[in-house]
Amino acid sequence: MDKFLEYLETVLNLSPATVKSYKADIEQYYEYLNDMDADYKNPDKNTGRGFAAYLSYSGLKYSSVNRKISALRKFYDYLIKEGKAEYNPFSALSNLKGEKRLPEYLELDEVEKIRDFIISETVMNFQN
Repeated sequence: MDKFLEYLETVLNLSPATVKSYKADIEQYYEYLNDMDADYKNPDKNTGRGFAAYLSYSGLKYSSVNRKISALRKFYDYLIKEGKAEYNPFSALSNLKGEKRLPEYLELDEVEKIRDFIISETVMNFQN
């Protein structure tokens, strides 16, 4: 993992905070694999999905899960490039879709107050 973190810093020029987050994400993944009695070098096609599900059910926000998956996707791309893994279990995973929030809006009376203010300012500026 140290060589990967060095690669992130020197080649990809990622910030120290991002590299630190990637390290924590990979360590969490290692713990998950250890609990599953699996090896990171030989993942099966369900390893990525299983970890994504584990993260989702742990209560993390979708954006946090997506960041962790992105970090692990890069990690496996690096391992494949270095000949240390043959398969990226995260390459076929799509980002999780989060809750859609409704946009905030102004009430009619608020819009009317803004309109009235603009009109009064325009009239005052025109008279001066």
